Amino acid sequence: MIAHPPCTYLSNVGNRHLKQPGRKEKRKEAFNFFMMLYNAPIDKICVENPVGCVNSYFRKPDQIIHPYYFGEPHLKRTCLWLKNLPKLDYSKTIIEKPAPLSIGKRGKSIGKCYYYVDSLIYCKDPVERSRLRSKTFQSIANAMVDQWGILI
Repeated sequence: MIAHPPCTYLSNVGNRHLKQPGRKEKRKEAFNFFMMLYNAPIDKICVENPVGCVNSYFRKPDQIIHPYYFGEPHLKRTCLWLKNLPKLDYSKTIIEKPAPLSIGKRGKSIGKCYYYVDSLIYCKDPVERSRLRSKTFQSIANAMVDQWGILI
């Protein structure tokens, strides 16, 4: 099983919202769901998520990867918790680390963007923006299939 549970309440990005009513309870539910996936009665498991509360509440991930490790010019730190699976090998696909992009409004820099999709920059709908940001890069999915599929 390769699981991609929603990161809305697990990611460190949402920490600033923890004081909102019900947010801590939703984080606990999300963490319990993550653990249910990881502890499923399946021999080989990978659970993917960004850096977040799982790193503290459960344990550090077995591997942290970026899309540029697999040939895509993007930064997006992704944690993998593995059970009976080897770490992904990216020795033949890694490219030079891309620089973060500066983003801003009306010519003023508001920070660095470590991951983007062209349509994400202009997306105002929060549901669509969330959907775009949560996508797994095709090169990472291909590496999972190529390297772990032969183990089945």
